[in-house]
Amino acid sequence: MSEVRISYCDQVRDRIGTEADSVPLTNAVPLDDLLARLQSISTRHRAVFAEPGRLRFAINEEIALLSAKVKPGDTLLIFLPLTGG
Repeated sequence: MSEVRISYCDQVRDRIGTEADSVPLTNAVPLDDLLARLQSISTRHRAVFAEPGRLRFAINEEIALLSAKVKPGDTLLIFLPLTGG
């Protein structure tokens, strides 16, 4: 069995309270399914991933949509959208 390495940036990291997680995977799953699994880690995870449409994602350093597939060995980066001013 392999895993997906998940890194959290800035405010996501601050809200969850950790820089990274690893989730075991045996086959490819839609990103939104993986996020549902992440919600079970802690109440902080549940709060952050309750509204996944507010987050942005990169799989193996490429921007990804919620419908994208995550497979064993991938790296996932989760961050909030940037704002300018």
